[in-house]
Amino acid sequence: MKYIRTICLVGVSLGIFGLLMSGMAWDPLMAGIVAVGTYIGLSLLTTPQKKIGNVSVSRIRGGEEMRQLLDDADEDFQTLVRSGKQIKDSSVRNEVTKLQNTAEQIIRYLEKKPERIPAARRFFTYYLDVAGKLASRYVELQNTGLQTEEVKKVMRRTAEALPELNKTFAEQYTHLMEGELMDTDVELDVLKQMREMEGGSSL
Repeated sequence: MKYIRTICLVGVSLGIFGLLMSGMAWDPLMAGIVAVGTYIGLSLLTTPQKKIGNVSVSRIRGGEEMRQLLDDADEDFQTLVRSGKQIKDSSVRNEVTKLQNTAEQIIRYLEKKPERIPAARRFFTYYLDVAGKLASRYVELQNTGLQTEEVKKVMRRTAEALPELNKTFAEQYTHLMEGELMDTDVELDVLKQMREMEGGSSL
C-alpha cells in the first residue's frame, strides 16, 4: 500500500511538472520546485496517521512506543490464531483458543485505555511472545509426524504449560483492570451505605 501511494504521488508530481513545462511554458527550475513541493505536500496530507484507538499517537506521551508495543502484540496474537487453527489435539486447541480470547480482550482494552499500556509491557514482551512461540512450535512438532520420546515429551510439556499460561493471562488482565475493579467496589460500598441509611435491604 505504501509503495502504491508513493508511485501515485510521483505520477501526480511528474504530471504537474509536464503540464507546467509544456502547457504553460514555465521555467524548468520553477516547474521542478512546484512539482517537488506538490509531492511533499501531498505526501504529508496522505500519510496515514498512527492511532491508539481513536487518539493520535502524537497526542499521547510515548505514543510511538506504545503503538509499536500494540503492533508487536498483534503479531504474536495472529501467531496464536494461526497455530490454534492447525492444532489437532482438541484439549490443546481449546487452551490456545482461551489464550487468544484473553489476549484479544487485553489488546482491545488497552486500545481504549492507552494510559495502561506501560503496565502491560511484561505481558506483551514476555508472556504473549512466549505463548505465540509455544503454540507455533507445537504445530511444527505435530506436523513432523515423529513419535519419538523426545518429540512426545516436548509436546506433552507444552500442553501441560498452557493451562498455567492461561492463568497468567487472566492474572495480567485482572491486574490491568485494578482501577476499574476498585472503583466498582467503592461504588457498591457507597450504594450499600445509602440503602442502609434509607432503611432498604443491604446488598
